[in-house]
This record gives sequence, structure tokens and C-alpha cells, in this order.
Amino acid sequence: MTDSAPAARRRSEPRDGQATQQRVLDAALATILERGIYRASSNEIARRAGVTWGVIQHHFGTRSRLMAAALQRHAVGFAGTAGDFQFTQPPGRGRLAELFDLIVRFYGTPNYFAWVQLLIEMRYDTDASPDARGIIDETLRVSQEPVGRLVHEALGSAADDEDFRALVFSAMRGLAVNHLLLAATPGMEEIHSGEAPFRRQQELLMDALVALAEQRGLSLSAQPAPPAMAAPSRRQSRRGKRTA
Repeated sequence: MTDSAPAARRRSEPRDGQATQQRVLDAALATILERGIYRASSNEIARRAGVTWGVIQHHFGTRSRLMAAALQRHAVGFAGTAGDFQFTQPPGRGRLAELFDLIVRFYGTPNYFAWVQLLIEMRYDTDASPDARGIIDETLRVSQEPVGRLVHEALGSAADDEDFRALVFSAMRGLAVNHLLLAATPGMEEIHSGEAPFRRQQELLMDALVALAEQRGLSLSAQPAPPAMAAPSRRQSRRGKRTA
């Protein structure tokens, strides 16, 4: 019995550590949303998480690494959602609406405010360590890949038009962020009066995007062109002849 007790403690330590990290990251996001990034002190985050700063240092090392981890968790979480997402509507307007709903799940939530503040600080913080900056770069890459895939699937062959593709994403993100800003701004109750106006604006946006695609001679239903295949090198060609 006594031999099994230390082993049981060792097995529980990773779970306890993950729970502590989760609590600290939740506290960091909550503090940023309430106080802003520059007032989200290490002591306040530790207080909210119910731990000491020494515990946070044990798990994250520095404040910049903590902030990078908070940014990473939020972005990677959305990337996982986007990576698992499958359209249920056929190509066309319905699929555009599904893409918009997915974008709102990231850009239309209060955590996006914290995400933007974290991104700006980490990009321009001269004290940020190189490994923290590396986490940011990798986070952006990982989060953008599945979203890019979904935009291509939603637009069909119209995705081959780079300007149209960029406009669709920017317009959808802009409407989602605007809705979030109005909801968070005191005195804007007359403009922001619930989900009904937001959904009406979404319908207008879908109509405008479909009309623009038609005006540019683009098809939202045809499949996008497959990626171009790189030409084989001479060495690969010779190897292929030998194995043929």
C-alpha cells in the first residue's frame, strides 16, 4: 500500500498541473477583458487564479510566455473547431451563411478583444523572449490554415479570385466585430438591439456577396481549381524511369 501511494501521486501530478495551467490562462483572459492588457499584472492574474506568482513561473516562466500561451490556447481552440468543421449546405449562398456563423464563433465573442490585445502586445513588446515570439508565429500559422481551407470550400471556384476571397473574409469578420463592439459600447442600445438586426445585416451581406460574385462572373457552386502540382526535378524524373 505504501509503495503505491507515491506512484498515485505521480500519476495525478500531470492532471493537477494541467488544471493549474488552465486556471491561470482563464484568469489571464478574464483580467485582460476586465482591466486591459497593460493593467493585467502578474499579481492580479495570480490572485484570480488562486496561486502564487512562483507557481505561474513554474508553469510558464515569464509573463511574456504566459501571454503567448493565452493567445495560443484561444487561437488553437478555434483552429481545432475550424479543422473539424464540415459544411452541410451545398455550395452557394447557404454555405456562405455557414462560413459566417463559424467566423462569428471566433471574431464575435468577447475573448476576441483579449486576443487582439495579446497579439498587439506580443508583436511590439521588446521584452518578449524569442521563444514567446516563436509561439505567436506558430499560433498564427496553425490558426490560419483551416480557416483558409474553409473559405476555399465555401466560395467554390470563386475562391480563385484572390481579391474576392479576401473581401469575403474581411466583410464577414468586420460585421462580426462590429456587432461585438456595439454590444460592448455604452450608449449604443438604440443601434444594438439584439440578434434580430444582426441577422438582418447578415442576410444583406450574403445578398451583396452573391451579387458581387455574379457581377464579376464568378461561380459559387463550381469546385475551386486544384493546387498546381510542382514539376518533378530531373533527379526525380530519372528515378521514375528506373522504377517504371
